[in-house]
Amino acid sequence: MNLYFSPDYEKDQYKLIEIPIEVADMVENMQIQEGLSIKATTLDEEPVLCTHNRTFTMRKQKYSDSLFLLAPLSIANIGKPENEDAVNNDEDNANKDNKDNMDVDNNNNNDSMSHNFEVIDVLNYICELTPSAPKIEQLDDLLNKTSYKGQDGEINYLKDKARFYTFDELEEIIQASGEELRHSLEKRRAIEIEGYWRYIDQEYIDEVFKACIMILDPYNMEMDQVTSKDYYEIIECYGFPDFIVKHTLALISETIDINESEPIFRLSKEKIARYVGIQILRQTEKFNKRMVLSEFLNDWNKHFTIEYPISFELINDNAIILENNKENNLSVISNEQDKIIKYYPISRLSSDPKSRFEQLFRSRSFWRDDYIKPFLVDFCLDFNDKFSLRKYNELILKYAIILYVEGRIYRENGHIFYISKWANKLI
Repeated sequence: MNLYFSPDYEKDQYKLIEIPIEVADMVENMQIQEGLSIKATTLDEEPVLCTHNRTFTMRKQKYSDSLFLLAPLSIANIGKPENEDAVNNDEDNANKDNKDNMDVDNNNNNDSMSHNFEVIDVLNYICELTPSAPKIEQLDDLLNKTSYKGQDGEINYLKDKARFYTFDELEEIIQASGEELRHSLEKRRAIEIEGYWRYIDQEYIDEVFKACIMILDPYNMEMDQVTSKDYYEIIECYGFPDFIVKHTLALISETIDINESEPIFRLSKEKIARYVGIQILRQTEKFNKRMVLSEFLNDWNKHFTIEYPISFELINDNAIILENNKENNLSVISNEQDKIIKYYPISRLSSDPKSRFEQLFRSRSFWRDDYIKPFLVDFCLDFNDKFSLRKYNELILKYAIILYVEGRIYRENGHIFYISKWANKLI
């Protein structure tokens, strides 16, 4: 076999990617319009590879030997390679003096050409793909600057020549697949206005939400049969645009049916209860108020007048339970009635597993298993977007250890606690 280096050869023109079976199947069945993309914010960080619905971190796996990337060499490209550019492994052509006498006769070249290859690149590593959570932190940086605050606020954006983003523009920037990006926008209650994706100012949407809920009883509106037309006619006096009212109703609905082109919303008691609970927590943060868990639950009940059982589990990815002591350390574990609750949304945490564990254990030095789990679910999804207990256990084992007190596993109501593996470094 003869190997030839092209006169214009340049190293590191190609990257070799090793893909899992699941990704290989995905690529083989992928539609043309879906495509693959590789994204990175800086040259120093690990890039990600995105399919239409998944994100994978690309990590280099170095080799001590070199990998030659070859391509069949055509007659036209052979020419007369210089001695230093040819690597000859064929015993019959071992003599370097005979290289320039290579037979290229058209009648006899088929067999000889099958042994000639051009070295396209020399690789010292391959890239391995590891499933990862989408890196969506930059989304907040881009969209917080132009959050929708009503028609009056739009005038200021025009004066300031603010930058707005379409979905395609966001997809080029954000390190996430198209489906993951759309899901992240939905979780952040973003809305598409005139082709551009916008966040809605929190105080503004709170006002819209309050108005939507307040008119249910006075107008005898059933929660499972709310038409957008009825709402628009009643809520018009508040000055909220129709598209904002419709968007707010969709956020707190279980399903949306269409009847003669008119949306019919089936409002969700659970989603409304969750919204009210998170709203109360945000207010405690706004005024830097410490709230005992039992007081919070009572306050939540007062503000949520619809008959539905409320519980911490409804908001457990937006709240943190702290011990009612200044140190908040392992030496004092409060009774249930003395625990403090604080607004702690998962959207503020890093999309990198190690960095997120550092944030979690800096917020409190020990975590009950059912309290920490909601903040790790997005790292533990399988290829069908279902929670994987195996991935969850592997993640916990990598970054945390079980809490022992006086030589025994500490438990609270049957739940175990975790502390950081590197508690002395992180806390």
